[in-house]
Amino acid sequence: MADWEYATIVMGTPDNKGRRWMFTSPDPNTPGAQVGAAEKPRFIGRLWQGTRLFETALKEMDDRGWELVSHSFSGLIFAFYGIAVFRRPAGYNQKQTP
Repeated sequence: MADWEYATIVMGTPDNKGRRWMFTSPDPNTPGAQVGAAEKPRFIGRLWQGTRLFETALKEMDDRGWELVSHSFSGLIFAFYGIAVFRRPAGYNQKQTP
């Protein structure tokens, strides 16, 4: 049995709901659930916007018992995207989270 379960969230090209962090989905045709807040995308200041939205996602993930393992931001010239990997103990009791 594995000691940890993992989750990955990504921020990619903004859609009609804005710039936001989302869980990855095993099915590429099904979008994952949003994590944290969403905002209308900005071109100027998108690095700050992405990190500010990342903070809201971190708070939500922490409330669910996840801890940050790794994160990365890239693409400041053409497109801006980010990825973050989280983990929590396997069998984490979902009833502990709001």
